[in-house]
Amino acid sequence: MEENKPAHLHEQERAIEEAYRRGYHHGLSRARELLLRLLEEGMPAVAAMELCRVFEEQVILPWRLHAASTSSAPPLFDVEECQRLLRFSRVPALLISVGHPLS
Repeated sequence: MEENKPAHLHEQERAIEEAYRRGYHHGLSRARELLLRLLEEGMPAVAAMELCRVFEEQVILPWRLHAASTSSAPPLFDVEECQRLLRFSRVPALLISVGHPLS
């Protein structure tokens, strides 16, 4: 069945796959650079990984879901924004764990 596709479709699929792989490699390289910078600045590894988790869950995943049909650059990793998101996400969990009336 693959042989029945016109040559331009094969070429288009190959170009899409190459672009995906370049983007993946660029994102991985950028993530390594940022993580190394945080560690070099003295941030504990656990805290740096927590910021990475928040970035993935609260920034990247929503971007992927909402921008899936469009072509847009991924959001940049912003340490201060991730710290704010982390603080905000911990408040409800903390309130529930101490028996706040919301629980």
